Amino acid sequence: MSYFESNSLGSASPFAELQGNSSATCYDPKAADIFIPYPGVLIMFSLVSWIGSFLLIIGFIVFKSLRKPPGDIIFGISVAEFILNTHWIVSSIFVKSANNCTFCVGNAVFSVTAGFLEYFYNISLCVFLIQSLRNAIKPSRVFKKTFHIVSISIALLGLIFLASSGKLGKTLFGTCSIRWSSTSGAIAYFGPAIVGVYAIISGSASYHIKKRLPQCPQSKQSVSHFLSNYNNYLLCSTVLWFIFAICNIYVAVLATTITEGEAEPPYIKIISIIGNIAKLGNPLALTFIRYKDKTIKSTMRRLIFFWRKNRNSLGMSVEAKSNRSSVGIPLLEQKNSYDLEEDMPRRTSTIHEEHTAEVVTKYLRIQTAYSILSGILYTYKVVKLDNVSIKPKEVAQDPTGYLDHKECQVSKEIIQEYLPNLNFSGSETFKGQFKFHAPYLFHHLLKQDAGFIDLEQSMDFDKNVDAIRDASGADGGKSGEFFFFSSDKKIIVKTINAMEMNKLLEILPQYVDYLEDHKDSLIAKIYGVFTMIRDGIDEEEHFVVMRNVCGLPRKFVERDYDMKGSTFDREKLKGVNLVHKSELNGRGTLKDTDFFKYEHQLNIQPSLIDRFVTTMQRDANFFRDRNLIDYSLAVFIVNKKKYFEEFGELPTSAFYHELCSMENIKEEGIWYNIGIIDYLQPYNFSKMMEKNLKKIIKFNLSLDTSSQPPDVYAERFGAFARRVVGLESSS
Repeated sequence: MSYFESNSLGSASPFAELQGNSSATCYDPKAADIFIPYPGVLIMFSLVSWIGSFLLIIGFIVFKSLRKPPGDIIFGISVAEFILNTHWIVSSIFVKSANNCTFCVGNAVFSVTAGFLEYFYNISLCVFLIQSLRNAIKPSRVFKKTFHIVSISIALLGLIFLASSGKLGKTLFGTCSIRWSSTSGAIAYFGPAIVGVYAIISGSASYHIKKRLPQCPQSKQSVSHFLSNYNNYLLCSTVLWFIFAICNIYVAVLATTITEGEAEPPYIKIISIIGNIAKLGNPLALTFIRYKDKTIKSTMRRLIFFWRKNRNSLGMSVEAKSNRSSVGIPLLEQKNSYDLEEDMPRRTSTIHEEHTAEVVTKYLRIQTAYSILSGILYTYKVVKLDNVSIKPKEVAQDPTGYLDHKECQVSKEIIQEYLPNLNFSGSETFKGQFKFHAPYLFHHLLKQDAGFIDLEQSMDFDKNVDAIRDASGADGGKSGEFFFFSSDKKIIVKTINAMEMNKLLEILPQYVDYLEDHKDSLIAKIYGVFTMIRDGIDEEEHFVVMRNVCGLPRKFVERDYDMKGSTFDREKLKGVNLVHKSELNGRGTLKDTDFFKYEHQLNIQPSLIDRFVTTMQRDANFFRDRNLIDYSLAVFIVNKKKYFEEFGELPTSAFYHELCSMENIKEEGIWYNIGIIDYLQPYNFSKMMEKNLKKIIKFNLSLDTSSQPPDVYAERFGAFARRVVGLESSS
């Protein structure tokens, strides 16, 4: 019998001509009509996967905490697989309708849409895993909604293109999806090509994941589960898509080379079936792997067995865990225990567990935090032992040699040899290099404030367990930035970019000289700039140690403002009219317009007004001469009366000099803790374009934008100083 003469549902030849209208555009005469010889089997497997995806979708909808990244991406994959499984079920039930063009094109819409969504959401998952581990201590450059916007947009655009160009219809496997045509056989190679791309991306994800994982005893179990889960996921998806692609190529080659009358090629039906099974098996297998994730497993149990008492990740009841002592419990577990105790009344309908990827990332941040802080302490110790004295005037005239960095190899063993009292709470430090830039200049600045700051005391690990957790983002912070506030609130350690670091080092000799001559400067002093490089990872992380302008725990801060002296877009509470200033509490950092609307001015001693204005203008002129802009006056309105009532003494952390902490003469116990911050932004082309673009958008060439040339910015900052103390009208 001729290869093209047999019937696929009878003695089946995969390339038998389709019955019906041969002029129809939804198929090619050589398209396989094999489809599924046992539709009941297909329905069974599809239904299992369909139910699994459906329950996941319900779980994601019911439990908001489950949608935290990467849960939102997994939700998108589940929706895609739900649609794809719906396609398979419809195809199985109406198997003989596959030869109907209208039906096939309609069914192809499900297949194509789901295929695009599944593919790009899986790529999004890979990108997310790389980004979350790569950017452990800095914000991700990828906006989390980007994954959804890109995946959905490509799926819709792809569907529109294929539908409008008549590319929907019969595949070489007899299913309904992207139509194969003998006149454009290249379409058969589209699938293998994108599978190759995915293989490269998933391989890169696995490489970056293994390279950047935390390496401490605390995280061993979570890391093991994470690797097992996500490596299996990436491997399974790649292998199944690869099998489908190979089968597709094999059948495509036969379809374009075999002529009528030629003997039927061996195993063609088997290859076609294997290809279909691989395509069907992908959502089924991946759904099964996802259910092995502890968070998803817990969610499904709560969803299905909703009458059972909620149990946490350790298998304890909430009541049992709340009674357990926190002594010896790892950092993350301590926080989780605290959350359960404090938040139980309002969290009874949420999941207490986190995605494994999120837990691993938090362990990575904790280890990074310990590495950064211990590296700072260690290199300061080394520099201190050098006992080098400098003369700022001489350095400013000839900085040769003073801007060099001191590089140290760091590890837990090396650090504890120098600092044996550091308690790492079961964590580790990364091995690598730690650079202290211009160490002797910065150490000189630190010695100037030795009466207020003892670095080892401020950064004592035993006192800073909560601060390290907060700096690492282990409490679920959204920024992702490394921001460490010491427990005594005297210092801040934060990340900076390479441009800011280089600018600081460029002006450093003059900066040290200036602060030496003007000890009443309002500039928030920087005590060190550092670079950390992990072994095996070439990327550099830069960060600074600086004075904390606030100087008090957050609960003693009534309100705080970040003011640049500009008027455009400098109001946070737009359209809000509050009756009393106390209503501002808890609304975050406010801006210029908010200050003048509610505070009106700084109510300070008249004897300090002229000195304050002079100092602000002088500091602004210093930045002007070094081409710097975007600096702000940070004003923290603090309640020292409340502090005194709790501790029986006044805080000393903000008393660097009289202008840094000034009494509000109209409100008893209220003080202004003040400093100039964020002063490392040079006026460059991007800032010039930012200024002009805003003016163009607003059709206002005189618009008082934040970004201005250094001379204009400094002059405006001085005028702002006069307004803020009531010497000039703020209107």
